[in-house]
Amino acid sequence: MSDLNPLDPSSFAQLEAMIARIAPQWMANPNIVAIVPALKTKGGYVQPQKLVLGFYVREKVAPALLQDRGYSLIPSEIEGISTDVIPAVRKPLGSVDTKETRSQMFDTLAGGMAVGNANMNAYGTLAMILFAQDDGRPVGLTNEHVLVFDGDGHVGDEVQQPRFYLNSEVSIDSAACCPNGQLHYRPVDNPIVDAAAGVFAAAAVAAALSDQIDPHRRGQDATVPDLTERTLRETVSVEMQYPEIPLPGYPYNLDVKWKYQRVTDRRTLEYSASETKPNLHVVQMQELLTDRPVYQRGNQVVFFALLGAELNRETCQNYFVTAAALSPSHRRAYKIILKPWEIDNAPRIDNPNHSLVGGQAVRRCISFNDQKSGDCFRHPRSISGIIFDPEDHTACFVQRGATEPPALVFPHAGLTIRFSTPVQEVLGRVVFNASVTMTAFNGASEVGTATTSGASPTNLHLTAPGITHVAFHGNDESPELLEICTVKHLRKYCAYRGEFTLLPDEEIGMWSTYLFAQTRNDVPLGADPLIAATTIGGLPVTSNFVDAGGSDNITYGHSCLVDIVPNGQFEVTPAVVIG
Repeated sequence: MSDLNPLDPSSFAQLEAMIARIAPQWMANPNIVAIVPALKTKGGYVQPQKLVLGFYVREKVAPALLQDRGYSLIPSEIEGISTDVIPAVRKPLGSVDTKETRSQMFDTLAGGMAVGNANMNAYGTLAMILFAQDDGRPVGLTNEHVLVFDGDGHVGDEVQQPRFYLNSEVSIDSAACCPNGQLHYRPVDNPIVDAAAGVFAAAAVAAALSDQIDPHRRGQDATVPDLTERTLRETVSVEMQYPEIPLPGYPYNLDVKWKYQRVTDRRTLEYSASETKPNLHVVQMQELLTDRPVYQRGNQVVFFALLGAELNRETCQNYFVTAAALSPSHRRAYKIILKPWEIDNAPRIDNPNHSLVGGQAVRRCISFNDQKSGDCFRHPRSISGIIFDPEDHTACFVQRGATEPPALVFPHAGLTIRFSTPVQEVLGRVVFNASVTMTAFNGASEVGTATTSGASPTNLHLTAPGITHVAFHGNDESPELLEICTVKHLRKYCAYRGEFTLLPDEEIGMWSTYLFAQTRNDVPLGADPLIAATTIGGLPVTSNFVDAGGSDNITYGHSCLVDIVPNGQFEVTPAVVIG
């Protein structure tokens, strides 16, 4: 038996000539659909070095049943060339539009899975895997709009699979905050976000129906039947519109229309209302600190959480607070409950990048030591919970020398940096050839400006009562940002603490940290049931999600994207062996 080389064009020519010669005899078999050159498949795996005669058949049946069906046996080889019997119709492994299949992480790449350019807010289908004739390397085939889309993608961009991890996706169709599209929460697949997806969905609904007497009771009060009538059934229908993205932990508004209907044995009574409901479950401050920036395997990690209480909640016992740490590969996670903690018990925090200053302020600095030199992006990117947005221009991480710290080269057209909650001070360290300006904003209002002077590098420093974001602009083509630091002044807040121990063989690298807080049903025993019913426990108050921009897909249309973002990070290193 001789094997033909699929990388040799002459092997294809030899096989095609053979097929033309034997086809009239074999195509008389009613079970055979076609005969083609094919790669041998064994045990479900393609043998990329083995070119064979591929017989496509209507059905694969056991040899003992061939004669009964009127089929001929296809031998294992013909004229010394191996054969392979391939079903022409087979049960699909799963639709590419089924989340369980499309979003699966495949160890072996296969056609039909979701892939995308890491620098584009889009995804599409990988058609198939091919092998280059010159050196046999595997290459992927997909459409231009999936990875390039008229020049948004470039040679060398990272291609991710799956691109958006759809298992934990939550969608709100026809949301007013996303004209002509859908609102999608599409987190990275990991042990944390499945629960976060449920929180996002529940919060979007509960915010519309909590904090006052529910529509069912209000409808009952407005449609009291006569004493001689008997109520047969009651229904409540609710229509919610989201003029703003319903990010849990943010003060967004919802437009709610609801209709109550009571059907009696004599008539139908209805009551309806339209109203705008604000999300009241918002904390003014949230911080998650670790006692150190770097840990060895087997070390204890201590979390300190600071929350600014809601206006109507006076005690720190009114929240259920948890924290999580997620490994670099997203395969490992720790999730712990944090307990109320007295700030007077001064913590030891040896973390210069994220520290509590005198119990009155939190200082946080973000550099780019864990970013890959040459990595570029044009759309918003979250780094340690802060959003860096070059606004459709290109920003790239660079490292000028082995001893130089990495820097973010931003376009002279501008770089916007958005903070999860307002801060009172911002310091940016920049490298420049021409002047660079940093402008601070509170919402749409400008609250301060600083411009470089003197030698490079230098620090730009701004203070204001509430800074929601800053914008950098440069007068040359390659200004660099080395570090961004913020200071948040603390007023009334609640403190929480918890710890866990890393495994002796724990995954090394940069871990992300997350802080979650939810309301507790604190209605006292004996309270009026009508008042008690207005309080719902479990509503999120921390802002763990951000607007991640838009996505346009040739199949799925326009989407507005929401991502989960971390609150901080720490590094895990191998344990030091002494002796």
